[in-house]
Amino acid sequence: SLAAVLGLRYDLDETWALGLSVQTPSVHVSGDGEYLIKRVSSTGILEGSYVDDADTENKLPTRVTAGVSCRPAERWGLGLDLTYHFPTSFNRFEGYDQFGTFWTYPLRREGTVDVNLGGEYYVVDHYPLRLGFFTSRSSAPETEVETSYYPAQIDKYGITLSAGRETEHTTINVGLNYVWGSGDYVGWSSPTQADVVNADESYLYLFLASSYIF
Repeated sequence: SLAAVLGLRYDLDETWALGLSVQTPSVHVSGDGEYLIKRVSSTGILEGSYVDDADTENKLPTRVTAGVSCRPAERWGLGLDLTYHFPTSFNRFEGYDQFGTFWTYPLRREGTVDVNLGGEYYVVDHYPLRLGFFTSRSSAPETEVETSYYPAQIDKYGITLSAGRETEHTTINVGLNYVWGSGDYVGWSSPTQADVVNADESYLYLFLASSYIF
């Protein structure tokens, strides 16, 4: 797929700045894949279908981000971004199996709004401390057993903390990223009964990042 991102920044004064970026919807170029599904019938017979030449797609919707930053002093600053992800729908997989049966898995994404808030403080000239909060709200539609092939509808939230060092040509940062969330998912209450259940997720990441400035 191909997508483009356009951005603008406007400095109101030495303290305040505004930003706007727009990501175009992606244009599908090509995609292929294979798929295997196995089923156990009521008589206990194992059945299987295999698609060896499927068309696949992963479409990114339009995305608009507006931001504002404030740096009232040389040592510290704050930034806030609001992002709207537009809705979209497409078939992420489609093809014929060995019996000539056509398989297709549609995907629908709802419009969502995400928030990014962050700040930094330089302890001394070249040692920044940074703290951020962000959301990653699910774009999946309402969870239903009939559409269990949709992703889980789980809204996530995260906190990032890092410390860094900067020189004339290099930057290095080490930090922690904690993400948690809850929502709905299609699970199994018995071997033959699917139901919508509550789901929780949490992740903890340790990261190290470095870059060289020419």
